[in-house]
Amino acid sequence: MTACVNRKHTKKVAAVVTASLVGALSLGVAPVAAVADTGIETLAANWATGAKVTAATDGKGATVTGDLERKSFTAKSGKFLVPTEITGTYTTTEVDEDYLRYEKRNTSGGYSLVGATGSLDDAIAYFATGSTGTDTTGTYRVTYTYDSESYDVHFKISGEGKVEGVTVKGTPTYNGKDQSSTLSFVDAEGYEIANGATSSISYKDAKGDSAVPQNAGDYIAEFSDGTNTYSVPFSIAKLDLSTSTVVVKDTDTAIISEADLEDNLYINGSVAGGATGTLAGEIEVTKVTNPAGTAGFGSGKAGVYQVTIAPVANNKNITGTASISYCIVDDMVADAVEYNRVDYTGSTLKIELAYGDAFDASKIVVKDTAGNSYTGDDLEITYTDTDDNKTVDASALANVGEYELTIRVKPTQDFATGAWSGGTITLDVEVVAVGLDDSEDLAFFVDGELAGNAESVTYDGTDQLDKISVVVKGADGTDLVEGTDYEIKVTNTDTNREVDSIVDAGEYEIKVNPLTFSFGSSPNDTLTLTVNPIKIGLAVTGGDLKDFLYRTNTAGTVVLQNDAVAYTGSAVEIPTVKYPVLNEDGTDVKRDKDGNVVYADLSTDLYNIVSIKDENTKTVKEAIEEGEYTVKIALSDAAKSNYQLNDDKFVFEIREAGHFTDVDSTKWYSVAVEKAYSQWYINGISGTNLFAPEADITRADAVCIIYNMAGGDSIGDEDFSFDVDYGYNTGFSDVDGHAYFAKALAWARAFGVANGSNGEFRPYDQITREEFASLLANYAKAMGKFEAADASALDGMSDASTVSDWAKDNVAWAVESGIMGNGGFVAGQSNIIRAEVAAMAVNYQPEMIRTDKLPR
Repeated sequence: MTACVNRKHTKKVAAVVTASLVGALSLGVAPVAAVADTGIETLAANWATGAKVTAATDGKGATVTGDLERKSFTAKSGKFLVPTEITGTYTTTEVDEDYLRYEKRNTSGGYSLVGATGSLDDAIAYFATGSTGTDTTGTYRVTYTYDSESYDVHFKISGEGKVEGVTVKGTPTYNGKDQSSTLSFVDAEGYEIANGATSSISYKDAKGDSAVPQNAGDYIAEFSDGTNTYSVPFSIAKLDLSTSTVVVKDTDTAIISEADLEDNLYINGSVAGGATGTLAGEIEVTKVTNPAGTAGFGSGKAGVYQVTIAPVANNKNITGTASISYCIVDDMVADAVEYNRVDYTGSTLKIELAYGDAFDASKIVVKDTAGNSYTGDDLEITYTDTDDNKTVDASALANVGEYELTIRVKPTQDFATGAWSGGTITLDVEVVAVGLDDSEDLAFFVDGELAGNAESVTYDGTDQLDKISVVVKGADGTDLVEGTDYEIKVTNTDTNREVDSIVDAGEYEIKVNPLTFSFGSSPNDTLTLTVNPIKIGLAVTGGDLKDFLYRTNTAGTVVLQNDAVAYTGSAVEIPTVKYPVLNEDGTDVKRDKDGNVVYADLSTDLYNIVSIKDENTKTVKEAIEEGEYTVKIALSDAAKSNYQLNDDKFVFEIREAGHFTDVDSTKWYSVAVEKAYSQWYINGISGTNLFAPEADITRADAVCIIYNMAGGDSIGDEDFSFDVDYGYNTGFSDVDGHAYFAKALAWARAFGVANGSNGEFRPYDQITREEFASLLANYAKAMGKFEAADASALDGMSDASTVSDWAKDNVAWAVESGIMGNGGFVAGQSNIIRAEVAAMAVNYQPEMIRTDKLPR
C-alpha cells in the first residue's frame, strides 16, 4: 500500500499518513483485508475530501484569523478572503492563487464572476473600488480548482461599521497592578471609544471566563457605546527587565541588604521593590558586587556597586534581567550651577531666540562649596519639558517653552582619601520666542518659523503640536498667558472633532479663543495646518518602489540597474521596500551631495506583501530560482491614512552565477566581487573568466584597482609625464615605465596615493591588509573625503596589536568607516587576498564615480 501526496501537500501530512500505516502493521492487522471484510465500497480519496480553509489572508497580505469558513469584511476596506491553505481528511494543500475564482451571489441565488475573469487580480481591483463608491456589499464565493477537484468557501462584505479596527490603546505591559481603570480603547482613527475610568467594561480571559486584567496574557474587553457592542481582544505583555528603565538612585545612606536596595529600586519611574513596591515579592537581587569586587553588599561602604535584578523563580509575568550600577557617596556635591559664567542657582536661565541665543550644554558648570567645578563629561543631564511633563533631549530647547534640567555630577573617588563624591542640582530654563512689533497682536510659529495663518507639513509620526507655538501680545506689549488670558482649541476639520494632538495626515485648525480680551471684528485667530501623507513614489513620473540603484549616463538620462541577490538554491528573503525621499514640494526626489537619489526604508509594519510573481507572471510563494521577481504590496491599516502609495510593485533579481566562473555565489565575498566587477574596479585574470578570489594580490594590482575606482582609462596623461622610449614616469627606480600597471602607478604617485620607500615601489610583492587600507586612505585624501578617526576605533578589534605604528591612523579610519574590521579583526600585517580587496573597494566606494560608462 502506498500513500500518495500531491505536489502541493506538506511533508507533515505525508508523515501522518505513513504513521497511520505503520500503526496498523505493528498491530498485526492487514489493512486491505479489514476494509474488504466490512462490505463497504471503498472510493479513492482526494485533496478535497473533508476540505476546510485553514489559512488565509485579507487581500492586503495580512493574516486572517478566526473561523475562516464564516468571515465577514467591511465595505470600503479593500479586504476580502484569500485562502492560502486547505486541509482535508488526508492532506494539506497549499493554495496556488492562479487557480482561485471569485463570484458574487445575485438576487436570484445564482453567481456572477467578479470582474472579467474572477481571478485574484480582478478581485483585488474590484474590492478596492468600494472606497470609490461602488457597492460591494453582499455574499461571495471563492472556488479553488486543482487536479479536476474543486472546493469553495463563502464570505460576506458588510456595510461600514465602527466595530472593525477597535483596539486597546498602546501596549499594556505588566506592572503588578489591576489595569481595569487605566485601559482605554480606540477606533481605527485613534479616537477613544471607551476607557476603564469612565466606562463600564467587563473583561474575560482567553478561555472566556471573567478576569481581572492584571497578569500578562490574553484578554477580551466587552462594552457598549449605546449603539454598538464591542468585543475587543488584547494582550498584557510581560515586563521585560532587559528593556525597561531600571534605576537605583545614588545616595549617601548605606544599603546593606536586599530589602534596602529594593526600597530604592525604580522600574519605569515607579518604586518597584520593597514592601510598598508594585512588584513586591516578584523580583529579586540575584547578584551583587561591592566596591571591593567581592560578592554581597558588605557594610555598605561608599563606592560603586553592580547588581543584577531578575524575576523570582517561576514568575509568569516578568522576564529578562537587568544589570545596573549605583553609588554610595561620602560627599553629596552640586551646590551651585552656572551657565556661561553666570550663577543661576535658584533662578531661571532665559534663552532669547530673538537675539540669536541658542542653548549650549557645554556652558553649564556645577560647583561645590569648596569651589570645585564640574563640566562636560563630569555631568549627566536629563531634560524635562515642564509644560508637558515629559523627558526630551537637548534639541528640544531650540523651541519655545519651559524646561527643567536635572544635572547629576557623576560619582568620582578621591585618589588620596578614597572618598566618593557626587550630587544632583536642577536648573530652570525658559526659551522665549521672537518678539513682535507693537502693531501685531497674534502670531503662530511652526517649527520656529513665523507661519501666518496657513502652513503645511508632511507626516513624520511625531506630534506636530510640539512644533507649534503661539504668541499673543497685550495692549502694553507684554506676552499674554495661555490658560489665563486665552485658550487654544485644536480641531480636526476632516472629522470636526476636537483633538489634543496632531499626528495623522489631515487638515487641522488651531484657534485662539480670548478669555480676558477680545480681537477685532475680523480676527486672523486661526492657523490652518495641513499634514500631508508621505508619498511613496513620484506620482508625476509614475514612481518607483526601489531596490534599484539610480545611475546617470553621459547624456543625463537616469537609468535603473537591479540589485541582484546571489543564487543559493534556497528561498531568499524578500528585500525590504525602499522608496525615494521627495523634496519639500513633492515634485522631485532628493539627492545627496554626489547626485545619488536618497532612499528610505518603509517599515515592515506599514505594508503587507500581496503577491510575488516570477518573470512569467506566475504567482510563487517564495523566490528560489534565478530570474526576475515582481513583488506587489499593499499598505497596512496602520499606514493607510498617513502614506500615499503611488506605486505598489518593485522588482528584484536572483542571479545564478556572476561573471567569474571561480567565484562561488554562496561565498561571503561573491556579491562584493560581482559588484566590483560591475563598477569596473576589477577585471579578473587577463584572457579568462577567472578572478582567483582567495589568492594574494600584488602591490601593482592593488594600485590598478584604486586607479580604476578613480576613473581608470578615462584619466588623461596631463598630470604625469609619458615618454615614447621610457614609458610613464612613475618616479620609482624598480618600475618599468611600459609595464601594464605603469600608468596607474604614475597617476597614484602624482596624486599622493602611492609613495613607496627609498625610491622603490616593489610592485610584484604581495600587499598587506594595512598597506591596502593605507592606499584607500590616501585615495580618500586625494578626493578630499578623508576624515581622520580617533585611535580608539581600533579598541573593538581583537587583534589591534597587529597594526604597525605607521599604519594605525589609516587602519583606524578604515575601521570607523566600515571598510574593514567588520568581522571584529583587522590582521594588519597579513597578506590581503583578492576577494578582500574587492570587498574593501566596494565598502569604501559602493558606486562608481566615472560617467563615461554604465555599470556592466
